[in-house]
Amino acid sequence: MAVSARRMVVHRLQYFLYQLFAYYAIFIGVTSYFYDFKRRLYKNTKWTQLIACLSNLIIVSVTISDLAWLWLDYVNEDRVTGEITQLDFTVNDIVCVVNLLQRVPRERATKNIEQELESLTRLCQKSWARKDKQSKQDIRRLRSIYLAKDCIMWIFTGVLSMFLIMSYEFMSMRQTKPYIEHTLVILKILAFDSQDAIMHLHFLLSLKICRLYMRLNSRMRELIERNSSADALEVLHLRRLHLKLTFLMERLSSVYGVIIISTRFSLIVTTAVMGYYISISVCLPTVYKIVCCGFYALLILDAYILDLILDYTINEHQKTSFLLRRHYELDDKDTQLSREFDEFALQLTSFPMQIKPYGLLTCSTATWLSDIACIICWMVVLIQYRIVSEKRQNNV
Repeated sequence: MAVSARRMVVHRLQYFLYQLFAYYAIFIGVTSYFYDFKRRLYKNTKWTQLIACLSNLIIVSVTISDLAWLWLDYVNEDRVTGEITQLDFTVNDIVCVVNLLQRVPRERATKNIEQELESLTRLCQKSWARKDKQSKQDIRRLRSIYLAKDCIMWIFTGVLSMFLIMSYEFMSMRQTKPYIEHTLVILKILAFDSQDAIMHLHFLLSLKICRLYMRLNSRMRELIERNSSADALEVLHLRRLHLKLTFLMERLSSVYGVIIISTRFSLIVTTAVMGYYISISVCLPTVYKIVCCGFYALLILDAYILDLILDYTINEHQKTSFLLRRHYELDDKDTQLSREFDEFALQLTSFPMQIKPYGLLTCSTATWLSDIACIICWMVVLIQYRIVSEKRQNNV
């Protein structure tokens, strides 16, 4: 009873977090679609389309006004900090506009992928993973990753709000019309947070694909232990499901390819600038230092979880080939079943999974580590640029 009650609480918590994110994504104009759990449909309505379109218009106007303020009206006593701020905000504004321009084709493709995942979910039964202890542990890890990603997303939104409000005060924003300026700051927060919300959609779809891979692998493990010729037809069915999941993951990477690349570039720029802010915040209040450090840590941790779920998906895809090797190690292998497993192994060799949007970068935790090295290098360059600029001003 205690286990079933715990499962019910976890299920309700996941449902609540997903519904909260769905309404928030519509409110900030990321998408007009949401998942109806009762009808099991990924749909939109006229109201959600209207809200998303209005949010897109507001965000576009805010980004244009922000760019005009940065390059035409923005004045800061520290020239180096002003230039770095202009670079950071300009990159984020351009990424926001690119994401908004891709909203309609992206959400239509996401709807098609979600519908295919729903049909595959009905074919991949939950009972396959209930009997397998290893699959249970893997699914628990996925739930932990999902809850961690949701918590980080909402904490990130709060810390981002505090950071932007303090940054505008630090840059001596004029207070001629404080209500209008504070409203613009809130809209700017929603525009910046739309990048994280879009990548959260990609995270949710990758999580579903990874969960289906786990169910397939648990069923494959059971069929290998049986070693019966009666299961040859089911192996063929599993092989087709495995291939469909691989194609779906490739489609997902192609749909979100531009967004993944632009968001990663924006992450490198923003995190390097955050490191610069932390280095110059010696004379600033302690609250500003804490917010900067928290924002810096959340940016890095959020990017790590996004790459971690992709690593899990690739590992589950490759785990099938390791399961097939266990069949070949058996002494009394069934001939008909071995023939199906040979075709399955040939399929895995012919269609390997590698998440590499447009062939530019491989999405994995190894790439995340190289991004961290790049961020540290650019942070040091910015600090050196400030030191050289201060020396030149002192000499003059």
